[in-house]
Amino acid sequence: MAALPGLEERRRQLQQLAVAWGVVVPPPCVPLIEQQWSTFRTSNDDRSAEEVLQRRRKEAEQHNPQSGLRKAFASSKRKPWDPREIYDALDECVTTSCRAGVAEALVLKLTSTGGNLNIPHAKKPLLGRRKSVDSVAERTSILQKAVERRERDLVAVLVPHADTNASHRSLPIAIRNRDGAIIGLLLKHGASAAQTKEGENAFTQLCTTGDRQDLVQAILQSDGPPSPSCVSEAMVGAVATPGCYDTVLHLSRSTADGNHRSAAALKAAITLRERQAVLAILTGRKPPSGNALNEAFQELFSQPSPDPGEKMILTKALLCAGASGDVVAAALIQACESEWHDMVELLVRYGASVEYQDAEVVRKAVSKGQSALTDLLLLKTTTLIPFYASDCIKYLPKNLSPNDRHALLKALLKKGAAGQGVDEALVDAVTARDYMAVELLLTPHITGGPAIPGSVGHATASVDYHDGEALKIAVTSRDIQMVKRLIDGTPSSKTLSMVFPHTWDLPPTDRYQSATIFLATGLTGSCIASTLQKAVAVKPPLRDDNFIDLLLSHKADVNFDDGTIVVTAIRHGDAELLGRLARRRISPGTAAAGVRAAAFGVIDRSLRLGLMNVIIDAATGTEDVCSAMVHVLETKPVDTKLMGLLLTRGKASVNYREGVPLQLAVADPNPAVLGHILQRGQPSPATLDKGLMALSDLPSSAPKAAKLEMLVRSTTNAELLSKLLVDEVLALINLPGEQRTLAVLKILLSSGADINAQSGKALCGAISKADTPICDLLFEARPSAASLAQCMPYALNISDPMDRLTFTKRAVQAGAPALEVNTALIHAVKKNPDDISLITILASRADMSDGEALASAVQQEQTAIVELLLSAGGKKCSAAILNTNLTNAMTKITDRARRLEMCSLLLLAGASGPCVSEALVRAAAEGDIALGTVLLEKGGATVEHQDGKAILEACRAGAADVLAMLLSTGADIKNMTLAQGFQAATEIGDLVKRADVFRLLLNSGVAGEVVDAQLISAARYGERGETLVELLLKYGADANYKEGEAVQTAARSAILGSLALMLGVVTVGDRQKKPSRVTISKALKVSWKLSREARFRVIDLVFKAGYAMKDEQKHLSLITAVQNEPDLRLIELLLKQGASPLPNGCQCLVETAKRQLLDALALFLEQPIPQVNLDSTFRQTFPPELAQAWLSPKGYAIAEMLLKKGSRGEGLSLMLSAVIDVYGGEQDDLARRFVQLLTDHEVNVDHDHGIVLQNASKKADSELIQQLLDRNPNAHTISMAFPYIFAAGLIEDDILALIDLFAEYCSGEERLGDIAMSHPEFKPVLFEAISHYPRSVKIVQALLDAGFYHDQKIMHQVMSEHREDEEVNMLLWALLQPRKMVSDSVLDLLIRRGARVDFQTRISGTTPLMTAVQTKRKDIVNAILIAGVGLDVVDIVDATGNTALTLATRVGGDIGATMMDSILLAEPSKNDGSLHVAARQLNLAAVRALVEHGHDVDFPSPIHGGRSALAEVCCNASHAGPLTVAQQKDMEKTMMYLLDNGSDPAIQSDGRSVLLLALESGDPVQTTRILLKVGMWKHVNAEFNNYTDGTCIYSPTQYVLRIMPQSDTTSELLTLLRHNRAKDTYYALTGPQPQDAINLPDELKRSEHLRLERLARITAETEDHQRSLARTKEAAALQDAIFTRRAQLEATKARQETDLLRDRGAVEDELFARSLHRKQLDYDANIQYEQNLASAGARRVRQLGEAEMEVQEKKNRLMMDFERQLGGERFSKEQEMSTLRLKEKREVDRLEGVSDKRIMGRLEAQRNLVEKQDGLASKLVGAGANQKQIGYVVGELD
Repeated sequence: MAALPGLEERRRQLQQLAVAWGVVVPPPCVPLIEQQWSTFRTSNDDRSAEEVLQRRRKEAEQHNPQSGLRKAFASSKRKPWDPREIYDALDECVTTSCRAGVAEALVLKLTSTGGNLNIPHAKKPLLGRRKSVDSVAERTSILQKAVERRERDLVAVLVPHADTNASHRSLPIAIRNRDGAIIGLLLKHGASAAQTKEGENAFTQLCTTGDRQDLVQAILQSDGPPSPSCVSEAMVGAVATPGCYDTVLHLSRSTADGNHRSAAALKAAITLRERQAVLAILTGRKPPSGNALNEAFQELFSQPSPDPGEKMILTKALLCAGASGDVVAAALIQACESEWHDMVELLVRYGASVEYQDAEVVRKAVSKGQSALTDLLLLKTTTLIPFYASDCIKYLPKNLSPNDRHALLKALLKKGAAGQGVDEALVDAVTARDYMAVELLLTPHITGGPAIPGSVGHATASVDYHDGEALKIAVTSRDIQMVKRLIDGTPSSKTLSMVFPHTWDLPPTDRYQSATIFLATGLTGSCIASTLQKAVAVKPPLRDDNFIDLLLSHKADVNFDDGTIVVTAIRHGDAELLGRLARRRISPGTAAAGVRAAAFGVIDRSLRLGLMNVIIDAATGTEDVCSAMVHVLETKPVDTKLMGLLLTRGKASVNYREGVPLQLAVADPNPAVLGHILQRGQPSPATLDKGLMALSDLPSSAPKAAKLEMLVRSTTNAELLSKLLVDEVLALINLPGEQRTLAVLKILLSSGADINAQSGKALCGAISKADTPICDLLFEARPSAASLAQCMPYALNISDPMDRLTFTKRAVQAGAPALEVNTALIHAVKKNPDDISLITILASRADMSDGEALASAVQQEQTAIVELLLSAGGKKCSAAILNTNLTNAMTKITDRARRLEMCSLLLLAGASGPCVSEALVRAAAEGDIALGTVLLEKGGATVEHQDGKAILEACRAGAADVLAMLLSTGADIKNMTLAQGFQAATEIGDLVKRADVFRLLLNSGVAGEVVDAQLISAARYGERGETLVELLLKYGADANYKEGEAVQTAARSAILGSLALMLGVVTVGDRQKKPSRVTISKALKVSWKLSREARFRVIDLVFKAGYAMKDEQKHLSLITAVQNEPDLRLIELLLKQGASPLPNGCQCLVETAKRQLLDALALFLEQPIPQVNLDSTFRQTFPPELAQAWLSPKGYAIAEMLLKKGSRGEGLSLMLSAVIDVYGGEQDDLARRFVQLLTDHEVNVDHDHGIVLQNASKKADSELIQQLLDRNPNAHTISMAFPYIFAAGLIEDDILALIDLFAEYCSGEERLGDIAMSHPEFKPVLFEAISHYPRSVKIVQALLDAGFYHDQKIMHQVMSEHREDEEVNMLLWALLQPRKMVSDSVLDLLIRRGARVDFQTRISGTTPLMTAVQTKRKDIVNAILIAGVGLDVVDIVDATGNTALTLATRVGGDIGATMMDSILLAEPSKNDGSLHVAARQLNLAAVRALVEHGHDVDFPSPIHGGRSALAEVCCNASHAGPLTVAQQKDMEKTMMYLLDNGSDPAIQSDGRSVLLLALESGDPVQTTRILLKVGMWKHVNAEFNNYTDGTCIYSPTQYVLRIMPQSDTTSELLTLLRHNRAKDTYYALTGPQPQDAINLPDELKRSEHLRLERLARITAETEDHQRSLARTKEAAALQDAIFTRRAQLEATKARQETDLLRDRGAVEDELFARSLHRKQLDYDANIQYEQNLASAGARRVRQLGEAEMEVQEKKNRLMMDFERQLGGERFSKEQEMSTLRLKEKREVDRLEGVSDKRIMGRLEAQRNLVEKQDGLASKLVGAGANQKQIGYVVGELD
């Protein structure tokens, strides 16, 4: 096929197509003006003109006579003609159609007097500020009148003198009159249709009539043609008008843009099937292109076409014009679905993409198996990427015929199909046994065989796909030929391996053949072994031995799956098969598995031994052999033969699993088994140890002793023997005497077991049980001292005193260590203090040098034991031990007599040193005189011990007499000791005793900080401590100690007496110290926390002490005085000291005012206060948020005081705002007083955008507003406050009063509306006013009079479909308000004041007129139409395609009719869908009115789905449900009227005629009945009433039966249609016809008849062929019978000859036969006996094998369950470990991130440091300094 046509070729073809259909270049335009006039004027015309002027002047004088005075002074000379007079005369002349010459004379007079034909007034108007529309219309009225009256001569006279504006406005009139001559004159003098909208509208209407192509051509070729957009729009209308082809041709050759409105003209021509118009547009100057052309192409294919040839022509034209892309591809899909092959070929030839929508068209063709269609699509020039080809091949049907499959595969493979789809196709081909397709898919060249020049290469299918699924299917279907072909396709070894196991499922013969083919490829591996495993698993006689031999001959691995094959043979007990398998080199692992299977699974010991003999050599030394031996040992009785075999040939190790075999032998009751193991097993020392350990668990007995003797001979582990000794002893001591045998114990002791093992545990155990026989044996073994030491506690713990004494004495005499004996002694003293005998024995050998025994006796206060120990071994106790015990006796013994006795013994024994003095201190503290005497006399105690601690104790006890005695000893007592004693005396609770002790110590010289500290303590006791305070101050105590804490304490507690003493106000002696300034200041500081009276007295004392405050302290004190319980005495005192209320931002003054302390404030205001401070005080005193606090009479008084003092500023405004907020409440009177007070002073009402006036407006209080307006607010304040009055809910009069109030304030140069600005909370003022007062004309009038603009804009949602807000003007906004909220009077006022009636929103396209129609405001509709004269208000189309007229038709009723009449008077555009709306509503009057105004009854309304008016009636007139009788009448009249006015019933909508639409309506029976009645019955069987779904044709009756859903009305509709002579028509467009097809066209009947004949012929030929085959088979059978009979005869003859020969030799053989027979009988008997014996053995073996297999399977299941559980646990643990590792990793990452941030921070800090150092260095160098630079890093250092 040739390549795709290029651009130039397509243009050439398009031109040829246009010429073929008569679309040629139009001829030149014929001139509209036949002749030229030079002049019409004659002399008579001049006279006539003069007479006209004179007559008009006389008439004017008579109508307006002059007064007498003017007449008297009037001149007799004739006045010259005024231009106005001439103009009026000329106007009369034109109106009365005078001669052209007279008019020309008047024109000359007018121009000679300086007049102008275009302007009636020569003088400039006095009020020239605005020009109305009327003046413009007056300028052009003369020429327009002449044109309207069709006075060509007058027009010829006037037009040269008229300006272009007049010519432009006259041209539309001439066009409407179709006056070619006048049009020519106007065009010649520069008139242009493009200069006025009326001109373009007139031109558009001219184009749609189709009867004056000459005028259209003339206007287009003039100097002022219409604009391109107008010409384009005109072409759209011309296309829609029948018979306007020439007009379309002229327009297309002019400036018409084919792309206008997305190629609307072309789409209309395509819809109307106007081929010439389509070609004219496509060949025009600006033909459609791009998206517009594609949309037109889409329009062509979206409509059904009864004429395929016409559609082909239009399609070719659009393709040549450049249609391309997705729409063409979509059309290709549509053509393929309808199997229109010619269209498919055309589209593909012009480049339709088959790849559109992922190659859907190819995919569908392939999925339906349409090979012919696929060939058309996949031409050589067709582009289809391999990806799509590969995807399409996946959609091949499974049940294709071989030829179709081959054709489709071939086409797709040529386009590069590859991959999974090709592989799947191979699988399908193999499944269908399609050898031809398989050959194609496996051969890489289309031509087949090896690649040759010119052959087309393609991808091949992989036999490996899906694990060799194709090969698997071939194998399982037993298709050996297919298997060979697929294997020739070189599948991978993996595929062969995966498929080969499927051969096992075949019958033996096929299995052998298939396996041979596979094995011939050299296949090896696990697949063969797994198959062998299956074969071996079958038990004889079903087992296929030939197949097993085949697999073994091809090196099948008998070790596969851990030797499962060998194990299976063993489980079957098949020694012969096991031998065959053993010849294949059984691996050690397999042999081991076999050993395990035989040992564990075979029960028969002889059979098991025989099987073991076969495989044991291969498993020598393996773990399984050892495991088998363990199993043998576990099985009782033990099979010693098998155990011997395992030990000798199997090399089983007795050391297996740490000597388990030996342990089992030890546990076996037969000692011979152990001897056998020890003799042949060669156990290791570790194994022997395990055996000994196992032996220890056995009870003591003679066999145990025998086994021990055997084991002891082979072991040298003395440690283990010692452990056995311990275990044996521990076991024996718990046995009764009659059950004991000491043989084992004696063997162990004789074998070298150590009695001291485990720290003498054996001996300890025997002693603990007081077991004399065992202890005798053990003591004979001479235990060590360490063992004796260990057994001492056990001896002491014997409960029986005699046994305890006996075994303790025996251990001590055996050589127990002295230290351990001492430990026992200590235990005896603690636990058995009454057992003196035991203590005596222990004390005799104990080493008591540690003194612990003595300490225990002292602690228990056992003087007898202490005396015994000191006498027995006291010399061994050191002085330190004695001293320690002396100390313990002093601290722990409470009985003074016993303590005295104990201390005396210890002192006699040698106790001495500091401990004696310590004892003296304690005795002194307790007052124990006797003990103290002993200590002083016998122990040498001293008073100075521990720095005079005795003195401290006396002071602490408050014993003044004791202290006096100690002080009178004459000893040199240190001052430190006295000071400590002074400190200790502070603990005395009795202040009198404390004072006595203090006095003694102070007299002794105590002074310094210790005394100062006690002053603080004394101050805390209040009045009780004044004596102490006075005593301490008298001896020089410093009140400044610890920053004057004593003074602070006295001041804090208001202890005035002590405070006066410490401040020095009261003197007590010469040594008294004065307090410092700091100390006094702290007393002042804490005084502020006191009560009112106490505070004043303390501060008074402070000042009396001479304290002078700093200025700052004075001010702070004053603030504090005001804040805390104000005291005028204190305030006056502070003021006298120089305090001021002004510092810290007048804090004191503010606090005083806030607290409303009038007296204090009066004191403060008496002083001079700066203005700034006054303003700040006022602002802080009266914050708005605390208005409830200060809004009171006191607050008023405070405010008045501050204002009188001169307060001003922001605070006043804030206060005023807060006061206004409480207007109208309980405090209204007080609030008004505040307002009056503030307005009387300098309050700023403009503060914060005039918030006070805003609040006043919210209150709508006219008095308050007037007060604030009197303060002269600025314009911004007024603008912000004014809108609030509308939200106050006032009545109309009150609102008007407030408006007047604001308007009067703004009555200067700027009105109230002029200063209005946008408000953050409100809509513009007019909108806000109308929202609250929608029916008040007075309010709107007042606002408009105040200067507010009447046509403001605002954002508002117009349509619910468009949620976005749009800009609307005030009129539209008012109309949009719900429930006609805004009155008509207000709307009329807005219209009269100039609101734009032609305003249109940007998104929805809504206008005020549309909204007025929708809200049924007929008066407003009339008002808008009147105001919109000259404006395009009726032809505007909104976003939904509706105009005001269509909306009016939707309203219906009298109101709708009235609005329609009003709109129609405005001459709206036609064909806007309003006719369809009226028709659907069955409004005949509206339909008639619209048709009479030029609406086309068949116009395809876009907003009604392109339906005609009749179709809309049929489709939607009954949408609300069943029609009433009245509605049925109206429908009939409406349909009749539409048909009478030319409605074409053949027009279809969306492929359905009006009849079909009626059948699907809301009331289908009545609608269809009426439609048939008005005339459709004539066309009920017409072709246009048939429906096609692209496959079949349906008549209306069949449409009801087959297409429409069945309902209750189905039978009624069928009856109705058949009563109106409807025929049944149903047939397929192409292909086989349905069985119930009816009324086929003749051509289809013929083709169907031929198809049926062809089928019958094929059937007959098939039957003839079958009969011929039958006859052939009969003849062949007969021939075969003849040959058989002949062969039988020949065989009989040969047999007879053979019989003769046999008879001859029979006699000779008879004797030999008899001898052989005897031998044969003997042989058969022997054979039968052997067979019976073998059969019995086989049955037994089989039964055993089955039992073993069952047991093994059970074991395997248990093992699998265990492994599964173990695996689950492992998985869980691994998962947990993974989670932990992940957390650890995240934590490490986080720490690393923190570390990185820290490092980066350090680097940044270091960088900053360096920069700072550099900067500092440069500064220092610049300053001439030479110093070292020191820096530091700021930030984290760690």
